[in-house]
Amino acid sequence: PGFRTKVFNHEQKTPSALTEIIYSAPIPYTADNDLRADVLAQIMRAIYTETVREEKGGTYSVSVASQGWKEPSDGFSLTINFRCDPDKYSELLPIIDEQLEKIAAEGPSAERLQKVKEYERKNYERAILTNGWWEYVCYNKLANSIDFAEDYLSKVDALTPADIQDFCRTLLASKNRVQVTMK
Repeated sequence: PGFRTKVFNHEQKTPSALTEIIYSAPIPYTADNDLRADVLAQIMRAIYTETVREEKGGTYSVSVASQGWKEPSDGFSLTINFRCDPDKYSELLPIIDEQLEKIAAEGPSAERLQKVKEYERKNYERAILTNGWWEYVCYNKLANSIDFAEDYLSKVDALTPADIQDFCRTLLASKNRVQVTMK
């Protein structure tokens, strides 16, 4: 719990700063929240591509992933990591928090959310043809009593910018943030 930051130096052939930031919160592990977390991660990935990569030229990519869990108690996390020139680290790091706080304050644009919803629909049509998807659905039904397949496309269509904003706001309100940087 709380804000934790660890920056350490390690000899590297090519100097860089590798940063991983994890936000976590005690959010109920439900199919709806799992979808919101995934959509938030996709939105943030697009935003960081625009701001950190394209506008600042600071990194090739920013990875963003969400994860939910049931045990030992319900929760979700959002993990962000990127590698950059160590001289740009101090300039890029604030952008990560600022952009996430902006989504918590204003929500994503309707256009950005619509793009992610279209992607979710396409991805779902492919996913249901794979054993991996159904294994995931069956596991969660048995282990967590959660049906991720039930009304999935309806849930995607029903998502609003306010849903993503509320999820992001709840994630940040817990004030659990761990940052580890290797320079």
